[in-house]
Amino acid sequence: MSITTLFQPFSWLFDEQRNDARLVLIAEARDVAAGAAEIVALIERDDIDSCSGDEDGNALPPLLPPSTRGNLLRLAVTSLERLTASLDDCMGRSCEATGQARDAASLALLIPADPRAGQVLNAEDAASLARLRELLQGKAVPQ
Repeated sequence: MSITTLFQPFSWLFDEQRNDARLVLIAEARDVAAGAAEIVALIERDDIDSCSGDEDGNALPPLLPPSTRGNLLRLAVTSLERLTASLDDCMGRSCEATGQARDAASLALLIPADPRAGQVLNAEDAASLARLRELLQGKAVPQ
């Protein structure tokens, strides 16, 4: 006999979507990115507060103790590293399935020869994309 519980963990996905590895990865990426952003925002707030004071010029107490700050930073770093590994793995499987290479030359093919064609880009962005394409193709030297 199975026991039914009221609690079900939150998921961005519907039950029928949970078997699609790409959708699961996207949902996980969203959660990791949002969590890392919150951690960085907390640490930034702590840094800002430590550089300023209250209305009387007195130093504000730290928002986070050093050990918590370190733990949160390591959580963000580790989570982002795992996400990067998961994305790399997914990209590798996708490339293998389609027979495409995953090197700089292949990435360069994703950038159009004329980045402004059919795109709303300012001249600076178009030049940056064109330079990136040249770098990926080995035609330009990094500045």
